[in-house]
Amino acid sequence: MLLIQTPCGLRWHHGHQDVETQRRAKRHVGPIAHIDVAGLGGIMLFFLMLFMIPAVIRVDSSLRWSVDLPLAAHSKSQPGALKEDAIDVAVSRNGMAFICGERVSYGQIPDQIRDRMQRGSEHKVYLRADSRAKYVDVAAVAQQIRRAGIDKIVIMVESPLPKQPT
Repeated sequence: MLLIQTPCGLRWHHGHQDVETQRRAKRHVGPIAHIDVAGLGGIMLFFLMLFMIPAVIRVDSSLRWSVDLPLAAHSKSQPGALKEDAIDVAVSRNGMAFICGERVSYGQIPDQIRDRMQRGSEHKVYLRADSRAKYVDVAAVAQQIRRAGIDKIVIMVESPLPKQPT
């Protein structure tokens, strides 16, 4: 069927087509233009989770322990620092003090340490001082630790990586 312009308006005109051509025209559905993006969405969600979760963990840990430990050529491993009940005191480069990841003022340090010792922590403090922290700040925190009755202060350092043989 064709649509033709006549003096009276538009009219349908039945052309001279054979039956086989008409059947082929009815069966032809054209190209498929539908793309299923559900699989792509699932893969993109997987990659989003894959890259975002470690980033969140990294940011959280950097907020809690924002200290760059000084390097020491001769250091000794301190496995006790990894215990769950270890008393970990940190001094950031701007002089803020943290006990087990929680920010405290210098005056609160002795009470916080005594409280943790009463809960069963060992009588040893692991002091993490940023390599760029002022000596005055680190000495003030060490003095507050001693006021809590602690004589064993372990100053945490980082060992340089061993040189690779070439």
